[in-house]
Amino acid sequence: MLLLGWAVGRGSTAVDDWFQSYRHSPARSLLFFTDPRVLALVLVAVAWCLLGMVGQAVTYHYFTDAVGALLLGTAIVSVAALALGHASQQT
Repeated sequence: MLLLGWAVGRGSTAVDDWFQSYRHSPARSLLFFTDPRVLALVLVAVAWCLLGMVGQAVTYHYFTDAVGALLLGTAIVSVAALALGHASQQT
């Protein structure tokens, strides 16, 4: 890290300037993940899902099946979000 800091110096690099050129683009909306309230909600949702998966695994179902169901559910929600996002942009 020290070597990288020494190589870059005090100013910005071409890569930094390139990223900064997108400051006012739609990519800025990705910053919502840095909001502490959103991060707390995501962590609560992840913990809730993991507890449910472990609860299923120790009672009546295989853990690997619960992981597969979680991945399938995530894929379905992602496809639905993409489809709804494209539909709303067309109107």
